[in-house]
Amino acid sequence: MPALMLNGYNNYNMATIQRTEYDRLAAATSRSWLPLLGIGAALGLGLAGGLAVTLGNPLIPFAAIAGMLALAVLLSSKQRLMVGAALIAILLPFAVVPVKLVITPAFLEVTELLLIAVWLGQLIKGKPLNVSPVHAPLLVFIGLSLFAFILGIARDFSADIAHNYFRMALGFVLFYVVTTLVDAPMLRRMVRWLVVAGGLAAAIGIGLWALGDRAAGILLRLSVIGYPTTDVIRHLEANPALAVRATSTSVDPNSFAGMLVLVFILALAQALAKHIDSVGLPRWLTWGTVAASGVALILTQSRSAWLGAVAAAAIIALLRYRRLLIYGAVGAVAVLGLGLGSGYLARLTAGFALQDPATIMRLNEYANAFAIIQKYPWFGVGFGTAGGSELDLTTGVSSVYLTIAERMGLIGLAGFGFVMFTFFAYVLPRLRHDAHPLPTSPGGGGVFRTPLPPGGVGGGAGRREAPGRDKSRPYSSDEEAYAVQLKTHNSKLITHDALSTTLLGLMAAVAGALVVGVLDHYFFNIEFPHMAMLFWLFVALAVVAARLIDEQAAGEKEQANGIGH
Repeated sequence: MPALMLNGYNNYNMATIQRTEYDRLAAATSRSWLPLLGIGAALGLGLAGGLAVTLGNPLIPFAAIAGMLALAVLLSSKQRLMVGAALIAILLPFAVVPVKLVITPAFLEVTELLLIAVWLGQLIKGKPLNVSPVHAPLLVFIGLSLFAFILGIARDFSADIAHNYFRMALGFVLFYVVTTLVDAPMLRRMVRWLVVAGGLAAAIGIGLWALGDRAAGILLRLSVIGYPTTDVIRHLEANPALAVRATSTSVDPNSFAGMLVLVFILALAQALAKHIDSVGLPRWLTWGTVAASGVALILTQSRSAWLGAVAAAAIIALLRYRRLLIYGAVGAVAVLGLGLGSGYLARLTAGFALQDPATIMRLNEYANAFAIIQKYPWFGVGFGTAGGSELDLTTGVSSVYLTIAERMGLIGLAGFGFVMFTFFAYVLPRLRHDAHPLPTSPGGGGVFRTPLPPGGVGGGAGRREAPGRDKSRPYSSDEEAYAVQLKTHNSKLITHDALSTTLLGLMAAVAGALVVGVLDHYFFNIEFPHMAMLFWLFVALAVVAARLIDEQAAGEKEQANGIGH
């Protein structure tokens, strides 16, 4: 029976070997360009030095050269391009190309457009779209948003509104790009990079917060890539006498907090899992990201983000890691009993009591939003202002759901609700911890198969020895040989539990963002297109993880049926 199991993968592995040889040839060809790239880089740096002397500002030409070199690195593979988009959204979300034509393109916007171009090229070559139940509802939602945008042109239109809507819409389209291009190894790498980048952004945020108003000198240096030169330090209630709020490089403390919720929950799921059931990051790194993002989240003073993080952590606890409830209870006792964080607790309490100025402002925004929805109930007012005779009604409101209802009407809000319903209906059944596929190795756990390299079992001639194996003892069976190969190449494999852990973190992060959206709007706001991009990136990666679990189970079932014959 083990022999039959191995033979089932021979043809697949041979095709993989041929593809690997092609990749090696392509890599060798690309290396031949390295000297030319080095010469080009040297000439570019020399040109930058000359421009620096001529223009008197050394930052601009060197930043331009650095941007071109970074773009060359990103274009070298779709994986780097996708990772680059995620890193930009987390670390430099408002960075723009320092050249203005009709508009000033943002780094994130350029990267997303390149990704979409790669995606379209892959589709033309015949790559499957990997359709899920979420694809069609999201397409309808995108269509509704475009319809609302066109309707709103008659009320209020400018080049900036059109550009900002376009940038936010790129985040929607990214869902289709990710679900098509991301496979199991890339999913693993994407999660790793999201955790690392999020931890770095949190550490930067804590460091800048510790500097207080002195951090302004550092943040103002980012103006060369389009960052603002005013209000770079944010205080509670815009009052310099009150505490500084952590912003990192996200400009706005609330949007920074929303990003931290996503990262905190994703890292928490990885940290709680056994190492073999995670994406393989070191424990100190995952727990370090949890700690840094948790502290930075508190320092943002964003109460909606606090509630979203707690709700998402509760989902993780209820679905899998019940010990997290104990940790939370102990933490709550410490906070209440020892008086830790009393200022933050008082701020949260004031919000629930509807007493502080920020909460009162939100209540006024909600009343204004309901008035707009009442006047434009079906398709909203578009993505500008209400316009016309409704100048007393402003479209800004601190809620994703009311923002969608204002902009796209109740039909648009229903469309968004249906997208989220199909998403959770699709991913939740695949989170059952006991839903393992049939065992395929002596360890019993199902394995999503990245085929073994040449020389491995089922992959060609010869058998590689596992490190430390007693060569005097022969293999007892093909099953043992296969098990050794699995152990030898486990860095290329993703177990069922690792996929499930990844899916849990991504799904809970999306749920946390939806809770945040009750009291904040940046996940659907044309002024924060990077937040829309991150939200749909997490949704797409969760759909990818769910699809991989399905493919794994289907492969195990097919294999079992073949062995049964």
